[in-house]
Amino acid sequence: MPEPRLSVTALVGNLRVLVPSGVQVVVDQRSLLGGRRITTYGPPASASRPRLAISMLDVLGSVKVTNDEATWSPALMAQG
Repeated sequence: MPEPRLSVTALVGNLRVLVPSGVQVVVDQRSLLGGRRITTYGPPASASRPRLAISMLDVLGSVKVTNDEATWSPALMAQG
């Protein structure tokens, strides 16, 4: 079965990606004056866990990948 792949671009802004718990995240990033933060919790990577490949491009922006809803977007979570 092919590996799921997500391609994301952030141009002069911030992009947040929320992944389900237990998913192994592999990131390929190209950045120009930007940054990234990958935060996932749970067991270490293994062949038995599902894997998501994310290809990122950010220009003057930032990309954040997490599986914790509270840190993904506190403002959105406060709205319910």
